[in-house]
Amino acid sequence: MMSDRTDEKLISLVRESLDSISLRQGVKEAKVKSPQSYAFHTLSVATLSLDICRAIYNSSDLGKSQLEKPSENYNLPFEELCFYGGFLHDWNKLEGNEEAAKDIIKKLGLPEEFLYGIPTMAEGHLPDNLHMPVWVSIKLADMLLISDIGSVKDVFYFANSDAYKNAVEALKNYNLELNYISSTFRLFTLIASKDLLDKIFSKEAGYFPLMSYSDGLVFLRRKNSQQILLSKVLDLLNKEIFSSSSQGIEDKVNDIKKCITNKEDLFRQMNIDVKSVIYDEKGKVRQLNAFLPSKVCKPFEDVVGNLDNKSKIEVAKRIIEELRGDVPFGVLVYFVNKFSKGDEDYIRRGLEIKEKSLSYLENITDVQEKIDKILELIEKKYPATQGVDKTLLYYIKHSFSGNVLDDLPSVVESPKDYCVVCGMPIYSDNPVRFVQYASELRGKAEIWIPREKGLEEIDRVRDDWKVCPICIYEANLMRDRITPPYFIVAFYPGIPISLLNIIDFDFSQGIRYYVDEGETYLNAFEKLGGKLMPYTKKALPAYFSSKVIIKASEVTNFNLSTRLSKSDINKLMPYTPMLSIIFLTSPVLISSDIHEIPIIHERIVSITSTYNYNFMKSLDSNLTTLYSIFAYSAKYDAMKKICRSDLDNCLGYLTEESDLYSSVDPALGVLSIGMGVGTPIENDEKFFSTFLPISGFLLKVAGMVSKMGESIKSSIFSIAYVLKDIIKSQKVSKYDVTGFLRDGIDMFFKTSSVVKDKEDRIGISVNASISSLENKYSLDDSHRAQAYSALQNIFDTLYRIEEEADRSLAISIANTLSNWLYIAYKLVSQGDKS
Repeated sequence: MMSDRTDEKLISLVRESLDSISLRQGVKEAKVKSPQSYAFHTLSVATLSLDICRAIYNSSDLGKSQLEKPSENYNLPFEELCFYGGFLHDWNKLEGNEEAAKDIIKKLGLPEEFLYGIPTMAEGHLPDNLHMPVWVSIKLADMLLISDIGSVKDVFYFANSDAYKNAVEALKNYNLELNYISSTFRLFTLIASKDLLDKIFSKEAGYFPLMSYSDGLVFLRRKNSQQILLSKVLDLLNKEIFSSSSQGIEDKVNDIKKCITNKEDLFRQMNIDVKSVIYDEKGKVRQLNAFLPSKVCKPFEDVVGNLDNKSKIEVAKRIIEELRGDVPFGVLVYFVNKFSKGDEDYIRRGLEIKEKSLSYLENITDVQEKIDKILELIEKKYPATQGVDKTLLYYIKHSFSGNVLDDLPSVVESPKDYCVVCGMPIYSDNPVRFVQYASELRGKAEIWIPREKGLEEIDRVRDDWKVCPICIYEANLMRDRITPPYFIVAFYPGIPISLLNIIDFDFSQGIRYYVDEGETYLNAFEKLGGKLMPYTKKALPAYFSSKVIIKASEVTNFNLSTRLSKSDINKLMPYTPMLSIIFLTSPVLISSDIHEIPIIHERIVSITSTYNYNFMKSLDSNLTTLYSIFAYSAKYDAMKKICRSDLDNCLGYLTEESDLYSSVDPALGVLSIGMGVGTPIENDEKFFSTFLPISGFLLKVAGMVSKMGESIKSSIFSIAYVLKDIIKSQKVSKYDVTGFLRDGIDMFFKTSSVVKDKEDRIGISVNASISSLENKYSLDDSHRAQAYSALQNIFDTLYRIEEEADRSLAISIANTLSNWLYIAYKLVSQGDKS
């Protein structure tokens, strides 16, 4: 209950803080060397300050009394004092600086003098002993967010520096010390990280988890608390890997039953006359495949390879109990002939069967007796006292370090094999064959191995390859609980554990792309589907590796995919800016490999995938980067309604064109609308009914992301307003609106090899457009001057595009700009004021 109350308090403080800053302020870059937004950095320091204050308060009477005194002075609970002190420690980085900070103070209901007192402790020296715990908390919280920290070990390099060593040393006054544990990231440690955190790093045991980094965890420990024992880590992870759910057992039973009952009629006939079934018309003994087809029948040990011994026996018992009455010979043949690839004759030897062919069935006088014997042999094979798997012991011993006590025995024997998936030595007595790993991933012709390319024709090699128990467990996870592909959100240099616990999402409302940089961060956060609540299962925190894993299937309807295609990425990309903002403006990656992390672009967040388009590149700020991807989200949402059954092709055209246009300028990528799709724009009313509502947003974004975009947007709208004034007809075709511009564009490209002077060529093209416009409509001097100036900007832009790219691309972009003039005319005719 205490944990729930502390979560609720933190959620309340985070909500109030996000509601006090605008989206523009929140997404702003806070660091030069790492992609920390202002919202992420300040809320992280705030959360850590709160966590350290709470640890001091709960660990020492001195700390408790020292926190209560300033709390009385400021008339604030100590939790708010520490949290807001951390939240406002970097107020000088806000847009608007001091005035903006005062506005935030007012929204939070804090006294103005607070701004110049508590928050300044992050950079300054201890003002007096009365403020010691608050100073220690904010100072160390800020230290833990230093951009140069690349590992948990780096934290202690800074902790020993002159700037921070006094604050670290002061922890001893409160019976606390700063510790760390490092670990190698794997999928199974991600799944187990919540249990590790709760059971090994519990507050009851004297531990206060602070910060997750890419390779471990920094925490506070009471000095009289027992050190973390690796044996406890091993015990917990051993139970995680080798325990079996009832559903897991049920799946294995069904797999084997499906095999045995595949030729149920033949096995039923054996109950009457064995000989007539096992011999063919030529008097030869039939092959095993005639009764147990290899396509549906896997050896028993392959099927149950990742279960604990007790569960293996339970699977065997269930098979025997459920099938021995109807198809006893099916049960017998399966366990004799399909028990194991590693020890093929184990059951055969136990039953004293000498024949290799199925002719042994003729000599079976009591099949039920043989089945009872099979169960005895299986129980002997899998003793209940299983012990600890040595492969896992080796992994724990070599993967966890830091302030831990290694009380594990050394593994001195030679490995029995090496895992083909992860490369780790295998010490287990019965390693699983690669074929079972493939089966867990529902693989057929191509199987995923992180270190290798796709493997074709695995039947030739799969029996020789072995997989460690950790990898087979992970395959089982990927099949059901953590199915790829994923969105991977990474935090640099790390993220507070408490903050990681309360951020989640709900995209049941679908794609949202329109956010206003002037609205509060909280409003944008909630509009996009962000949730502040205690730990839930939708977003999976990797507590020992500073990231969050989100299954694509949690976001949209998506099946398991271990090899991402461009089509997959095109459909998942619209959700990435939503997730970035929800996780406080952090880098997001789309991948089928859980080991990957987003690419770092120094201070700017990144949206990346296993295939990266030009229009996904980080721009000059977090705001423009996110808006440029939101532009794709908007177009994707429109294309879903326009293309429906042909969505893959529509998105293919769109992304190909956007990729090409963005290679010239990001604004051109925003304005790309994939005109290879559908029918001509002037006749496609369906296109306009769905695309027009997002057009104003796209033009706004184009104007934000580059100077070229601002020029194009301004010029197109300027001409559109002229056309609105001079076109009197109610029925207007695309040619009526854009014909004059097309004439100028034709002149522009016709004169490319004839007119060498830039200004002359632009002037000729503008004059051709104005002349064509005047032939159709009546212009006064004001309209003429407005159109002339805007046309000059457009042709100047086309000239630069032609110089930077090539003629054919410039022609394609010119056609797109012509289409945008028609769209802008439609917008202003409807009253849009963009």
